[in-house]
Amino acid sequence: MALARVGEPPITDIDGTDPNSTRCRQFYAIARDSLLRKYPWNFATTRARLQRDAKAPAWGFPYQYALPADYIRLQSVNDFPVMDPLTGEDLDPPPIPYEIESGFILTFLDTVFIKYTRRVTESGRFDVMFVDALAARLAFDLSIPLRKPAGFTEMMSKIAAAMFSEARGADASESGRAQRRERSSWLSARL
Repeated sequence: MALARVGEPPITDIDGTDPNSTRCRQFYAIARDSLLRKYPWNFATTRARLQRDAKAPAWGFPYQYALPADYIRLQSVNDFPVMDPLTGEDLDPPPIPYEIESGFILTFLDTVFIKYTRRVTESGRFDVMFVDALAARLAFDLSIPLRKPAGFTEMMSKIAAAMFSEARGADASESGRAQRRERSSWLSARL
């Protein structure tokens, strides 16, 4: 899809040796993980109870917990959101003190349950609108090494942003995030 958006012929094998296969391989994982990190997609959200590490941090927090191997981004800790579930923006300050360092979450909590965005590598699990947004992002990324005109690259950037926004909106509507935000704003105005 991404190559078609930039006017290039499709590839038959991502592991191929032709220049377009090499370019797609070069950008795919980074583009996928970047989009996964930007927003708490329903298809990539999961929960885990973390095991406390035997070694405590050197200072600042009494406990550290190893993050899961497929971890991309934290959404909540012990049911306290650490990001705005509608926009994907970090809450500042977070509701509970924690830091993420070197694959660990450091905290004062003696038990940690997290909701997080996981790395999804099986493309068949992607939401169809995420696929479209990812293809648009890849088209933008590929337009530079394919030496497309600057105006074309700028257009691809705008299309990628629009596709991401559309996919994010559809995803939010399926999880109740939009309704919770709307209700929350109304209640805030009434108080």
